[in-house]
Amino acid sequence: MNRAGYSQYALVGGLLMFASIMISCLGTHKFIASLVHEPKRAQSWAQRWRELSGTLTNRSFLALIASGVFGAISLGLSGTLELYVGNYYWELTPAQMSYFPMIATVSAFVGVVLAPGISKRFGKKPSMIGLFVCSTFTASGPIALRLLG
Repeated sequence: MNRAGYSQYALVGGLLMFASIMISCLGTHKFIASLVHEPKRAQSWAQRWRELSGTLTNRSFLALIASGVFGAISLGLSGTLELYVGNYYWELTPAQMSYFPMIATVSAFVGVVLAPGISKRFGKKPSMIGLFVCSTFTASGPIALRLLG
């Protein structure tokens, strides 16, 4: 991994993020006038605190927040560790690892196309269980084979 490339990567990534935010803002700006505005209401701090504590003690809301936190942690860890595992465990070059995002994008589209047919043929629950077992073996199989020699 070439350290000299990180500054250029950061600049391009930052510019792409800025451009996507600006495009989204400019595309949705014309809809601001048609948004429904909540009427102004006078609230004491005690009323605001009760409303906030009611929201923060809602079990469904807490489950949603917890799943979002754990999902974000998982994405961050896998994204970071993918570079190290690819580089040091599989001994891949950066050029070889650059194919992974493209393969992941194509596989997502393939999954969207195949999922309805598989679930119609076998049913949703058996399809989910079968594909989970299949993905477990296809994900851990290459690692096990590499460890076995």
